[in-house]
Parts: sequence; C-alpha cells; structure tokens
Amino acid sequence: MTVYQKKEAEILYWLKSHPGEQWTDKEFHANTKQFFKDPTSVPKWGLDLKHIEWKRPHEVHKDPKFMLEEDKKYIDCDAKQGLIAESWFIGALTMAAGKSE
Repeated sequence: MTVYQKKEAEILYWLKSHPGEQWTDKEFHANTKQFFKDPTSVPKWGLDLKHIEWKRPHEVHKDPKFMLEEDKKYIDCDAKQGLIAESWFIGALTMAAGKSE
C-alpha cells in the first residue's frame, strides 16, 4: 500500500467514524507555505501571492456540489495543474471525484 493509499484509507475511515464532522489534515496547515516545496526559497511567481483565505466548500456556496451526475463524463483527464504546481491537490480532488458514497 502506497503512502497515498494509506492517507486515503485514513481519511475514509475517519469520515465514516465521525459522521457530520469536517476532517482536517494535521500534516497540511492552511497557509501560503503549502504552495512551495521550500518555503525559505520562494520562486518569483510566489512573491505576488498576497493573503490567501482558505475556505471549505460550504463557505463559498450555500449548496456546494463537487461533481454533478451529468458532469461525471468529464472526470477522466480533465484535471489540469496550474501555475502554482498544485498537482498533489488536483490528484486529491480527482480521487475524491471518483469516489461515490
């Protein structure tokens, strides 16, 4: 079992054990340091980052939907990495999109 599979299993187990609660990753602190491999050596594009406010989906929209049934045909190969090299985040979203309750 890979590190990522272990983390996925940990999250899924926790979610089933704590219905109605919101999971928080103790290893991922919601701050701008998470955007850089080495926070002591920020790349040029990182200097433009201002204050980033981390929000959960329900804080952005009153009825958030991650993936609608009619949109599932777009799951494969549609996740794209952006400027800040967030492939780890895109991977997590893609994994979550493929899971059904």
